Amino acid sequence: MLKIVGQGPKTEDSALTTLEKKIRAQLPSEYRRFLKENNGGKPIPDTFKFYNTISEREDESDVHLFFSLEKNEYDSIFNMLEVFENRIPKSFLPIARDSGGGVIIMDLTGKEEICFWDPDYEAEDGEEPRQDNIYHISNNFSEFLHSLYEIEDF
Repeated sequence: MLKIVGQGPKTEDSALTTLEKKIRAQLPSEYRRFLKENNGGKPIPDTFKFYNTISEREDESDVHLFFSLEKNEYDSIFNMLEVFENRIPKSFLPIARDSGGGVIIMDLTGKEEICFWDPDYEAEDGEEPRQDNIYHISNNFSEFLHSLYEIEDF
């Protein structure tokens, strides 16, 4: 069963509306509900799989932390929108980070797809953000949460 620890304070609808105005898109209802109930935090379990098209193999990573709506916090969605403004295509919203600098992003074009953005293969400064370093994880936020698992210790 999924558990979220280290959440931010409960958020108001106004913070969600402010985010939607900033990104000029409506948040998927499942993700909107997650933000309202949890406002960030670390999931347990936290590991997910994705297919890395550059290395042509299945890979895995973790959700170190879901971003919150706290405007003055480093790990806020608002701050991450600025940090990744010219690094991640504008049609994606950064929603979490992994332990190695990668970012879990959500497609805002109506697909609601959850993807992994790999900073090791990002475009050079001054170039348009590419999509060849973006790997599919799941079809939507709910599917993503349900796919998280713990790595078994041997």
